[in-house]
Amino acid sequence: MLDNFECILDQAISAHENNELLIASELYYKILQQDPHHPDANHNLGLLSVQLNNTEGAILFLENAINANPNVTQYWISFADALIKLNRLQDAKHIINQAIELGHGSDQLNSMINFIETCHEETNRQSSGLPPQHIKKLNKLLADKKYLKLGESISKLKKKFPNSAELEEFLGLSFYQQKKYVRSIQHYKQALKIAPKSTEYVISLGHILMQIEAYDDAIDMYQKASIIDPKNSTVLFNLASAYNKKNRQSEAIKLYKRCLELSPEDVEAMLNLANIYADLDLIDEAINIVLECRKLEPNRYEVHYNLGHYFKIKGDFEMAKKSLLKALEIYPTSPQANHAYATIYRFTNEDKHLSRMEKLIPEFEKLKPQERALPYFALGKAYEDVGEIEKSFSAYKEANQLINSVQNYDISIDRRLFAGLKILDEKFQKAALSDKSAEISPIFILGMPRSGTTLVEQIISSHSEVAPAGELETLSKFGRILLGNGIQITKQQLSLFKNNYLSDLKRYSHSLKYVTDKLPHNFRYISIINAVFSDAKIIHVKRDPAATCWSNFKHSFKLGALEYSYDLEYVASFYELYDDLMSFWEQKYPEKIYTLDYEKLVSQPEIETKKLLDHIGLQYETACFNPHKNKRIIKTTSQSQARKKIYTGSSNGWKKFKPFLDGAFDKL
Repeated sequence: MLDNFECILDQAISAHENNELLIASELYYKILQQDPHHPDANHNLGLLSVQLNNTEGAILFLENAINANPNVTQYWISFADALIKLNRLQDAKHIINQAIELGHGSDQLNSMINFIETCHEETNRQSSGLPPQHIKKLNKLLADKKYLKLGESISKLKKKFPNSAELEEFLGLSFYQQKKYVRSIQHYKQALKIAPKSTEYVISLGHILMQIEAYDDAIDMYQKASIIDPKNSTVLFNLASAYNKKNRQSEAIKLYKRCLELSPEDVEAMLNLANIYADLDLIDEAINIVLECRKLEPNRYEVHYNLGHYFKIKGDFEMAKKSLLKALEIYPTSPQANHAYATIYRFTNEDKHLSRMEKLIPEFEKLKPQERALPYFALGKAYEDVGEIEKSFSAYKEANQLINSVQNYDISIDRRLFAGLKILDEKFQKAALSDKSAEISPIFILGMPRSGTTLVEQIISSHSEVAPAGELETLSKFGRILLGNGIQITKQQLSLFKNNYLSDLKRYSHSLKYVTDKLPHNFRYISIINAVFSDAKIIHVKRDPAATCWSNFKHSFKLGALEYSYDLEYVASFYELYDDLMSFWEQKYPEKIYTLDYEKLVSQPEIETKKLLDHIGLQYETACFNPHKNKRIIKTTSQSQARKKIYTGSSNGWKKFKPFLDGAFDKL
């Protein structure tokens, strides 16, 4: 094989030297098909791309060549030369310095460095600083939002100062304030061409890119800034934030830690780092960091609220209450803190916190609708606790109407989606994978939200052979992409998804064979589950329809999630869609789906738990009968209930609200 590669490479080089570029390109690609990391083939294909004026496309090949064999000086020279051709002078300088650090000595490398420095000096000579009186005038126009007059003034000044980065910055700021982000980006990029070493412009441009969710571009921008100024903690902080938005938590953690090495008392970096640890279920690490923040800023609201949130997730409700009460001392009208406290506190008739919330209603009314909804959900819970059912319903109704006012849920979209799921089932089964997953076996716990899926995961994950993964979005995202874009379903796609999904599960498995995924809405994608995981266990949790729908209506969810739940008619209609689809799956796959009746589970926990474990193929373990002792992290709205012993009666709670429902659930 090696001799064959050398023979093809010789032919390719010969064609390349004879300017037979198409033949040379095909031969280089032939080598890379067999060995994608072949250094000479990558390098030469990169040079060929430059010859064909595709310098941007050359970068990948030249970078691959260096990664495959960093000991060849010419690879570094070619890479740096391509970057210079693209006017990426700082990147080129960084690559040359890397080469020199690795021991590559070359007159050509040194001359490139001199060329880059000359370019910078010329740019600096051309850039013109604005006199203070002009800056003052432009700032006044910007502050007064007189954008037209500002533009006219800048046009006049550009005749006198044609290479002023500051004028481009003013234009960038003007368009940013007008939310014309594309125009703003253009002017900041122009400012950076004039002043490429300005970290200030990079930070501003990165901020706009983050605003429009162009996270990859923001990362690229901040990386360039970190090369210019590697000890700029603001740049490192923003780069970490961009990485976190892209779910690249390991890179974000490293950068936040570097920020803290430079600024050990940077509470903002500490809070962000703690949030990432919490997202990774490392709650104790998150709590320890925020406790350090509390020493540095004992009167900061976010510190106490975050502590309360983390203790709540952990199940330490007493510490959560203390932290949330402190947060409310600092910020009494906080929608989040009032709501979080209400979810873990049992109100009484003489309750001071309830009367405080009632007095704050005029202040709550000043909040935006989605924020105002949270204290109304809290008031609904408080009134329900003290038995004032009409007031409770009124508060819940107000909360839901506020959420509905900022979203545009259309039940017909879900009707079309559910109909499409049935039609596509056959295509999924034709592309089904035959191989079984040996290392990890997923257990899908699904059904309607608020149907008992959290309790069931608590029970199953109490077993010594099972690890909980909580509510993974992986399957749901894959399903939405396939259905939303009309993509053809193939074995290759399903195989790629399977590998990605198992990779996600492995993060939670702790080397155990069974891992639970309890995203309720996965009931939509049972056809995908069966096509990809022939040995997976599917546990369908079914609860009293009216109890399920009411529980959805009375709880707050993340904005954009469960949009149907904020209207009694919609939640009942969605339940009908779910019930119809589950009937379809159960008819098609009667042997694959285990339906668990929630009411039977809570009334006969030992019998139903043994049957459940037997279905999964797990031996009886007493820990499964004490799910409230399970110390796993719970991030769903069922945090409080899941920490209690199994109890009956929760499915009857909706009945006291029946007089106010106008028969919304009668059709269920």
